[in-house]
Amino acid sequence: MHLDAGTVSVLLSQQLTQGEEREAWGSAYRDHGLVFAREDGTPIRPSWLTARFLVLQEDVTVPVDAEKPEGPQRPLRRVRLHDLRHGTASLMIAAGVDVAVVSKVLRHSTIKLTVDTYGHLLPGVGEAAAEQRAGMIPRAAPRTDCQSSAKHGA
Repeated sequence: MHLDAGTVSVLLSQQLTQGEEREAWGSAYRDHGLVFAREDGTPIRPSWLTARFLVLQEDVTVPVDAEKPEGPQRPLRRVRLHDLRHGTASLMIAAGVDVAVVSKVLRHSTIKLTVDTYGHLLPGVGEAAAEQRAGMIPRAAPRTDCQSSAKHGA
């Protein structure tokens, strides 16, 4: 999988930090080959990570009006850690990334799964469906004022 430069920078920094921790712990360091681990190398418990993610959201606020970032603020809507995965998929689709690429990034078993899950977000899907639906309904030709008057004996 390809990563953007900012993410690569964060991961390199994490690698340096892990190297320092490995050195500080010496033979007591338990290397599990993890990118993110406790400072002694042991795995981070998923329940701790989930709880920490929720705590980090507690004091986050966003502008009520996106046009006025310095204006009134409201609390950020709480999201689950797994929601970040859906957010990533949604952002990629909104940016015009091919659905096959989105599917590979998400490691879906098939493109069909990706389309079934995120197809409603694909550009133009809603508009195209509305036009197709409307095209199935026969429409009467629009009447002119002359036609309308003639039928009513005017």
